[in-house]
Amino acid sequence: SLHDALPIFAYFVNEDYKCRGYITEAMHSFVEYIFCEFEYEYLITTIQPDNFGSIAVAKIIGFDYVETINIVDDVQIKELPFNYYHLKNLNK
Repeated sequence: SLHDALPIFAYFVNEDYKCRGYITEAMHSFVEYIFCEFEYEYLITTIQPDNFGSIAVAKIIGFDYVETINIVDDVQIKELPFNYYHLKNLNK
């Protein structure tokens, strides 16, 4: 069921709309919705270390840096470093 699945979310923004706070606002609302609707104890995010915009968004929302890990996903051939962040649901 949908409640058993972990939410996976990616976002992209056109260059013309970067640095206007749209992604921060959308992600903040998304996180609130996920915590309220599905009652998860925490969320994680992984962000490539050179993606400074997404790192800033994660920090503004309240994600805490945990460590840098190497990940290989379905479309990659080699391991790439990703920063791993954690956000605890303060309503639990």
